[in-house]
Amino acid sequence: MKTYRGGSAWDGATWPGDPGTADETVWQYEPASGLFTNKLYADGNGTAYSYTPEGKLATRRWARGVTTTYSYTNTTGEMIGIDYSDSTPDVGFTYLRMGQQGTITDGEGTRTLTYDPRLQLSNEVQVLTGNLGTNIISRATDSLGRNTGFRLEQNESVVCESAYSYATDGRFNGVAWSNAGMSVARSVQYQYLPQSELLAGWTESDAGFTAVREYEPQRDLLVTVSNRIGTNVVSVFGYQNDVIGRRTKRYDGGSAFTAVVTNLFGYNTRSELTNAVMGDLLYGFRFDNIGNREWSKTNGTELLYVANELNQYTQIANGVTNNPTYDLDGNLLTDGTWTNTWDGENRLVGVTPLNVVTGSKKLQMAYDYMGRRVRKAVLEWDGSSWQTNKTSRFVFDGWNLLSEYSVLPSSVQTNWFVWGLDLSGSLQGAGGIGGLISAQLTDPATSNLTTLFYTFDGNGNVSECLTTGGEVAAHYEYSPFAAVVASSGPMAKTNPFRFSTKWWDDETGLGWWGYRFYDSGTGRWCSREPIGEVLGSLGLYGFVQNSPISGADYLGLMSMFPGFPQPGWKIEDFINHFYRLPPLAPGAPVYLGDPNVDLLDEYQNSPDIDLYRYSDVPWDIQNQVNLQNPPCCIPGEILEGERGPDNVATTIFVMKSGRIKAQWRCTCEAGGLSFHCRIYFRGTDVFDNPINIGHLPPAISDPIPDLIKNVGGTPFDIVAEWKDYRTFAIGATFVVP
Repeated sequence: MKTYRGGSAWDGATWPGDPGTADETVWQYEPASGLFTNKLYADGNGTAYSYTPEGKLATRRWARGVTTTYSYTNTTGEMIGIDYSDSTPDVGFTYLRMGQQGTITDGEGTRTLTYDPRLQLSNEVQVLTGNLGTNIISRATDSLGRNTGFRLEQNESVVCESAYSYATDGRFNGVAWSNAGMSVARSVQYQYLPQSELLAGWTESDAGFTAVREYEPQRDLLVTVSNRIGTNVVSVFGYQNDVIGRRTKRYDGGSAFTAVVTNLFGYNTRSELTNAVMGDLLYGFRFDNIGNREWSKTNGTELLYVANELNQYTQIANGVTNNPTYDLDGNLLTDGTWTNTWDGENRLVGVTPLNVVTGSKKLQMAYDYMGRRVRKAVLEWDGSSWQTNKTSRFVFDGWNLLSEYSVLPSSVQTNWFVWGLDLSGSLQGAGGIGGLISAQLTDPATSNLTTLFYTFDGNGNVSECLTTGGEVAAHYEYSPFAAVVASSGPMAKTNPFRFSTKWWDDETGLGWWGYRFYDSGTGRWCSREPIGEVLGSLGLYGFVQNSPISGADYLGLMSMFPGFPQPGWKIEDFINHFYRLPPLAPGAPVYLGDPNVDLLDEYQNSPDIDLYRYSDVPWDIQNQVNLQNPPCCIPGEILEGERGPDNVATTIFVMKSGRIKAQWRCTCEAGGLSFHCRIYFRGTDVFDNPINIGHLPPAISDPIPDLIKNVGGTPFDIVAEWKDYRTFAIGATFVVP
């Protein structure tokens, strides 16, 4: 793969005459087996893999020499061990007869897993290393196998529990919870837009907290987010979106703001944010062709950046030059302020100041088998040695933090966190962004636990923390790339969750997303993209494709934008989203919009296209789509060849942003009866004047109704069947209705 940071005329219709020098990444494979053996970056360094005779991964060797060895059972071939050549704690697994993991051992202890009769995880018992106690997470499901909540016990005491409820239509509609120290259990109820999966808001009746979300009438794009306590509008955010879904204007208001703030945003042709006016702050950015910053400006302060062939910043200058350094695997080692240490999975385990003085702080961190940060120690230099100031241990439900247990020199503190639906409309589909409902945090003034409710803007950034009495305990305002530019309130520093509902370390200023740490100063990650050059991450370090105003990032792995595919979607999720399939009862009619409505510009000219074979789609989803008459846009052309549906080949193009288009060809005999022979059509995201296509549109004749059926696995054969059977000459054209 060749990428180009320089060159010119990249926006032309042909390949540039001066593309510049390419940075080349090479993937190598074993000729006999096709197994992937090496990935080499533009500097010639990279990762090497070896395999067992059965084709299982045996070793992984990082460029800096750290080797990971994988072991398996001799009978079933299941992985039982991960061994690191450095100090990274090893991981071990055992299995039950049905193949589920029975125990997991890592550097923090041993987990024992049990399952219910449906083989769903029901209990997770973690015995912590060093006789530090036991955590037990007990999970509940209903008769349909849906998650109905969990209970966390620590050292035989129930310390927090959450219960999930569902409406009669099957949609998630509520969370009820209680934590140790709470005087009353609380709950939140969710509301949806009619005939939609879009969240209209949520309410907490005891404190009177309400969040309201409003959308564009023809796109799943937010236009308003309002957060209220009783009749008091604490914060409200209004959005204007351009034709391709980018946010171009945002209004910030409410009692938490001193005045209504108007924010304006501009973009380049790659949809990277190039300028922003946010109140009295002015921002400007210029990027090279791969997404590295070349220049940035905040009010009068300018920064110049130099990136190498690995898309790493090697120089950042604003009068004083900073020269960041990296290890051979792309992890940031020094940034002019800190020295970083990384483990065998490229996880940040240590941060030490370059210049140590009395009062300086450093961090030591540890992770579990999933890569979740489960321990953080803050040490302080007393002039002669490092003294432990605070040690925190974390307990998670998936990637959502449940509790923080901290040991300080003279006290012990526990903070609790409660989660609901995040930006994805599920419990963790967006990595928890926008899903944090409430927390009990230790008030630094009183050392008592204070219950707080979280408010968010449209991107899932924490705007306020509200007390049960409606007071603003914390308020935050951010730069385009996540830096806190204003904060207020007695709990503003205590609350760790801020931009993107992520934990921010005050000691270093870094945000932890899950798989990576993020630096808001440079607007990029501190390590390479773990899943490689996919989903708009060709530069491997870029944050939300340099467009964090319009999108967010899932766990440090991939960018997400409203109205576009989300992490974890299956092919039927794509189809349901782009063709707006409503929940169907057996035999229910399917509705589609006016075929004359044109396609939105946001689905045109995408550089990022994913291909999906329609044969991968379950039959029930195929049959639903087969009932629809997709809007067609250009004439068809008859080709010489055999007539019949057996020659149909279908591809659905689902794009992050680009034209939604499917195509197929059905060749026909000259002078014979014809189906549609070549059909191009485009789906539409605008559904005005819906028609019931459980019946044929009156303009289309169907002399043989029993031909309306699923033929050859093609999703839209129904369109061909609806045409009158006629005789066409070779080369004739016809207009698809």
